Amino acid sequence: MRPGFANAHNNLGIALASPSDLAGAVEQYRSALTSDPQYAFAHNHLGNALASQGDLSEAIAEYRRALQSHPNHADAH
Repeated sequence: MRPGFANAHNNLGIALASPSDLAGAVEQYRSALTSDPQYAFAHNHLGNALASQGDLSEAIAEYRRALQSHPNHADAH
């Protein structure tokens, strides 16, 4: 109903990551960030999914982006 609703994309990404659809989760986190580039939780979740896929350099970049938006984000630290 609201394709640009970042929180919905983030939550769908979380749901997809649980049963190991990491590619689907990454797609949803990226959609969330298209809608809200400063969404720290989506950056953090994207970092987790990328790390699970073995892409550690991109994961670290996403954690850093999360911290730029939300410096006290404990999970990103």
